[in-house]
Amino acid sequence: MKRHLLLAFAAVATVFILAAYAQKPASVQQLAVYDAEGKRIGIVSGGAQIVDMLPLVSFKIEAVPFMLFVYRNGFGPGQLVWESENCTGQAYFIVYTADGLSSLQTAAIGPPGNTVYVEDGAPVTKTTHSMSVAGGQSSTCRNLAPFSNPPETVVPMRPLVDMNTLYKPPFTVR
Repeated sequence: MKRHLLLAFAAVATVFILAAYAQKPASVQQLAVYDAEGKRIGIVSGGAQIVDMLPLVSFKIEAVPFMLFVYRNGFGPGQLVWESENCTGQAYFIVYTADGLSSLQTAAIGPPGNTVYVEDGAPVTKTTHSMSVAGGQSSTCRNLAPFSNPPETVVPMRPLVDMNTLYKPPFTVR
């Protein structure tokens, strides 16, 4: 009887040990983001826990280096502001820190579609009346009326490329 119990215990222990080793995560040398057609968007060079973990990918277009978060259906960050009430005219990016802008080119997503905007001049002080929000297949415009942002330091931004013309969602990491 003791022998049967000892054999049963040994069998159960062996199963648990094998299961623990079978579930050990595999080491990955390099992750990349791909679009729906299998086209590689870029190497994952970082990430941020906002709601879910968002991969951060480096780009260089027209000799301008920048980084974007890649959502399943779009890109970010995506908060640009305008003096107009409908996200038209000169786009701006709010300078949130007293230290000023990053050493890396500031980039943000705005309309139309998933257009990348990059720095285009020195910071200025402006009162803005609309803002864009990105993170899906298309960024959207929000009129802030009857309110507006108080005068704040912003940097002018210029459109570079609509990422929707280059990549097709949904995006996956492999």
